[in-house]
Amino acid sequence: MFYQFKINRDLMNPMSVIPDGCIDILFYCDPERPSADVYGTVLKYKTINFQANCEYFGVRFMPKQETQHFKYSMKEVIDRQIPLADMLKIEPTIMERLITERDFHRRIKLFKEEIGINIFTCNGLPAIIEYSLNKIYSSKGNVNMNQLAAETDTLQDTCESNSMPM
Repeated sequence: MFYQFKINRDLMNPMSVIPDGCIDILFYCDPERPSADVYGTVLKYKTINFQANCEYFGVRFMPKQETQHFKYSMKEVIDRQIPLADMLKIEPTIMERLITERDFHRRIKLFKEEIGINIFTCNGLPAIIEYSLNKIYSSKGNVNMNQLAAETDTLQDTCESNSMPM
């Protein structure tokens, strides 16, 4: 999943992060001080401070979404913030292009073509997650969790799609 946001002024309160099993790559899109970090899932509620007047571009890894070529396992990044350059070899020109690109959809395309292709071992969501999300969306969130658990009990986590997560 991809996302983008801009902090227009100093936040009086930092943003909250809750344990959800996801891992994020967050690009700090400041041409003067560009950076990218991998944020492991947290084990308990925590807050993060963001810079004012800055745009951020992020990529979220769903739980159990396997990756390759990271120098750390997903288990090793739990509750940690690690510079992306320490996790994965990326050409500086690609990083610069991604940070200076202003269009959200072009950033996604660039990430998929230049970085994502080297990260994901599975180019789709695990079947159980894809099924669950579709069920939740189609029912507008009106799902019985026990019933969903029973339905997904027989699904296997396989890669069936050639599309990268969105």
